[in-house]
Amino acid sequence: MKPIEVVVMFGVPERQADALIEELLTSWIEPRAWLMFGTDLSLLAALDQYWRPRIDITVALLPGLGELERDVALDVIAMEGHRPDAAVWLHGPISECEGPADVVRASILLDAAEASRLQGTALCESLRRLP
Repeated sequence: MKPIEVVVMFGVPERQADALIEELLTSWIEPRAWLMFGTDLSLLAALDQYWRPRIDITVALLPGLGELERDVALDVIAMEGHRPDAAVWLHGPISECEGPADVVRASILLDAAEASRLQGTALCESLRRLP
């Protein structure tokens, strides 16, 4: 399996994103960068402040989590110097659209249960099976 260049979280509730980052970092998965797209400025700022000393993280505030914002997120991936086809897109339960499965390496839909720390191990197993 090729290393994961960037993990994108889109529509993953910010409180649960923290737990997922922690879980993925304690596994073998060490992406080069993390991109977090959300709608709550205070929670995004807290994530940035906590994680920035430990990982390469970019947080971006979006007005919503629909198709337009998904397209903006794809542009941000490229502007940050990452290839969208090397990105693993974690598509969360509060998103208002489907993930861009046709342009990213993998698009994984997380339901509310999978977006919790208790299901992080299952996500790690899914990521291990990526080509």
